[in-house]
Amino acid sequence: MILRHTALFFFSMVFATAPAIAEEPAASRSYSVPLALSYAVLPALTVAGAVALNDSESDAAVAAATVTIGVVGLATPAAVHALNGEGERAGIAPLGTLAATAAGALIGVGIGALVADAECPERTTGSEEADQCKLRPVVLSVLIGSGLGYLGWATFDVATRSTVEPPVKVAVAPLVSRSTAGLSVSGAF
Repeated sequence: MILRHTALFFFSMVFATAPAIAEEPAASRSYSVPLALSYAVLPALTVAGAVALNDSESDAAVAAATVTIGVVGLATPAAVHALNGEGERAGIAPLGTLAATAAGALIGVGIGALVADAECPERTTGSEEADQCKLRPVVLSVLIGSGLGYLGWATFDVATRSTVEPPVKVAVAPLVSRSTAGLSVSGAF
């Protein structure tokens, strides 16, 4: 009988475990301020680049500055996510920024075209005056729409995706069951 209880105790200790016991969770950590500042980089660089290149006659310099500003502006929020250990968010941040900005620009094109048709219906097409009349509201609407799209994505990203949740630590306690009806093994395997 003692041998049987010893064997049951041994099997209970080896094969059976109790449900996981979660330790006290650590506080989550927010990096919303650095992320918000990183989203402010693109508009600041855009304004600075526009001012600096206003009198530039070199198309190559304007193109190089535009690409550099775009890459730095897209990479900065991704770098903030990556530095805080959020690799998935780092990959999604530039894609979300591009998608939201493009969606805003497309909506702006539609609204601008509707405004242009309402403002310039009687002018003849093909004249320089008619082309400029139709172009102004479209360009303005594209700029406003893309800016709002960018601002919307930045706000969403900072408000909902800038908190790092600490990993949950789990401790496992053995489950000892003394049963005289036979051998029972329980737990998670």
